[in-house]
Amino acid sequence: RTQLFGFIAGDMPLVLFDLDNVKDLAHRDHAIQVHDQITPSQRPQLAFVARPSDIKLSASAKIAIINPMDSLTFWPHTANPDDHHDLLSKRTLALSTLPNPTFEVVDTILRPGGADDEHVFDIEVNRMTKSVMTRACPLLSRCLNRCQGRVSS
Repeated sequence: RTQLFGFIAGDMPLVLFDLDNVKDLAHRDHAIQVHDQITPSQRPQLAFVARPSDIKLSASAKIAIINPMDSLTFWPHTANPDDHHDLLSKRTLALSTLPNPTFEVVDTILRPGGADDEHVFDIEVNRMTKSVMTRACPLLSRCLNRCQGRVSS
């Protein structure tokens, strides 16, 4: 998927994140081999980083990202990250005028960085899941990206 967007990017800097907990960096060689097939005048300038803080930008640069990530909010963006998130969110879709099944939206009070405090995170997850626990199946529950992959006690 990342390579697809790399083909679309064209001749511009393209930062790719290393895979989590991977010691073997063969994915870098693979990405370079794939992108080397693009005509040089249209080939993105690849850079690889382990974490967002490793990204190097010029003072006037802005980032354009595919999916909003809280860990990148400190960089200047071409599109407002909150607006970008809203446009991609299931919540926005559910609250739109498009036909939807019956739903209930349970909003979180967590703000970017709020999921970093384990105690606050646990309290919020418990508050939100109370409404889910009383529902009959089938149901769909979706957490914000900033909470995905986290487990609450």
